[in-house]
Amino acid sequence: MALERVREMLERAAQSARVDTAYGEARQVNGRTVIPVARVTYGGGGGEGKGKHGDTDEGEGGGGGLGVRVQPLGVFVVTDQQERWVPVVDVTRVILAGCAVATLALLTIGRIAGRRR
Repeated sequence: MALERVREMLERAAQSARVDTAYGEARQVNGRTVIPVARVTYGGGGGEGKGKHGDTDEGEGGGGGLGVRVQPLGVFVVTDQQERWVPVVDVTRVILAGCAVATLALLTIGRIAGRRR
């Protein structure tokens, strides 16, 4: 019974976890068709258990969980003359990558300076 509930939950997630659910359908804007594109990932799981607790209590249990992530990637802009891809810039990733590069550069400079002494 619990396994059936988990399957039902995952089926509902698969139906609802779509790009158009999060960002809408393609739209006409100033003579252009704008089509949103996203990465949609989801997963879930569940379980159930049975067991006896003590001499009189019958044990039983179940549970489940579900996670959905919709990450915007960009849009296709379509006109009569051309199609072009306009990516979304993930500012957080850019900043984290910059911090990682800066940290690595500072550590390298520190080691080089330490060896010269």
